[in-house]
Amino acid sequence: MTNTVSGIATYLVNSFSNLPSGISGTMYTTVDYQRLHVQNYTGHTIDENGIDDLYAPIIVNLALANLVDLKISNGDGGMLSIGDLRIDDKGAQLSSEQYFKLAEMGLKTIGRKVGFARSLSN
Repeated sequence: MTNTVSGIATYLVNSFSNLPSGISGTMYTTVDYQRLHVQNYTGHTIDENGIDDLYAPIIVNLALANLVDLKISNGDGGMLSIGDLRIDDKGAQLSSEQYFKLAEMGLKTIGRKVGFARSLSN
């Protein structure tokens, strides 16, 4: 995995077989949105062509959660019905939640850049 938005997007697309073109074609934008989310959360600038090792796993996990959600919305992880037999495949949905939780834990360990102001009014 590389530490660029395009490198992470390529890594994710190559990690899944049979991705619909609608998903694989938008993976760069998805990863970039996750980079912006982490940047806004932490208050630190994250360059799209030089993502620090501290932020890369968080961005990957957030993008993975989105990728799995997109796969579910395109028919993966849904309800399979054959006659009276119904199989509910929640595995993909649970996987998405786990990736999101991993990213969330990573963000909490990094913390946020916070500024304080003091009012001098009466």
